[in-house]
Amino acid sequence: MEREIRKNSDKKYFKLNYIVSKVSLASTAGGNPTKDDIDVLMSYLDLVEQWGRYEIWVFSVCQHYLDDNMLDYYDTEIFDKSSYYKNVHQNQQMVIRTMLNLADTWLNRKKLEKALVCLNRVKTIGIPIEFFEEAITLRYLEGHYLHLLEDPKGKLMMQDCAKDIEKYGYTQAAQELYEEIYDLGEL
Repeated sequence: MEREIRKNSDKKYFKLNYIVSKVSLASTAGGNPTKDDIDVLMSYLDLVEQWGRYEIWVFSVCQHYLDDNMLDYYDTEIFDKSSYYKNVHQNQQMVIRTMLNLADTWLNRKKLEKALVCLNRVKTIGIPIEFFEEAITLRYLEGHYLHLLEDPKGKLMMQDCAKDIEKYGYTQAAQELYEEIYDLGEL
């Protein structure tokens, strides 16, 4: 009996991993995954009471393909169902990164209230000192938020973040940020 349960469980995760891989490949190739694939992943996430690394990873792969209503729903779910992040350092980092990615998605969609909720959730979680990348990203996204509010300090904050990572030797990443800031243009 136990072997049968494990075998069925393995099949379920094999199927989920296969779909996540397809979604990830579609994203990399500039395509769109099928609605059925996204629905399978979202159904799985809905059934899980407490999210761990696996569920956070599944969500992070497909979040860009969700409409605003679904993204809003899972925005709350990841924060509520991931309480496990409080005790496990790596999970905490994954939740923070996912929330920052959500904030970035909301900013790109010009949904400022939703972005602010994500940014505030990251602040509620708190960013440990060793999460340098996440701290810079939070500051950068806060600058982007201010920029979209037409506050001139926003673009300056974003540029400061690019300078900071350039100072630490991440010239390629800094260049990408400079280009992104330039592409924002003037409001």
